[in-house]
Amino acid sequence: GRLTGDRAPGWLRHGLASLLSDEDMVLENQLNEFPGEKINMTLDEMEGALNNTSDKKYYRLALYNAFRMVRKLAAEPGRAQLLEVIRLMGEGTGKAEAFQSVYDKTYEELTADALDFKVNR
Repeated sequence: GRLTGDRAPGWLRHGLASLLSDEDMVLENQLNEFPGEKINMTLDEMEGALNNTSDKKYYRLALYNAFRMVRKLAAEPGRAQLLEVIRLMGEGTGKAEAFQSVYDKTYEELTADALDFKVNR
């Protein structure tokens, strides 16, 4: 998008859009479509599914995971830091550098932390 010049990773763009749209209930309700299936995705699985919209079910599952990641990042360190990362990327700062400078963690550490949620049912 224009905001990030498409430098932001897909999980961040999609997850932030869902968070700002208050889509949490919609996304939570869509989990009913996955009875007994694996809900949690790896970052690679998520990015792959977000880039392949032909598989609607897998895409919706990736949207849910992306939303959960962004919600966790926005809740714990705060929304201001997340928006600062997006601003930096929009100005041309690389993804890894932007996350490192704002959070003082590597991109890999931060995404691992953000993925550390479990869907239990």
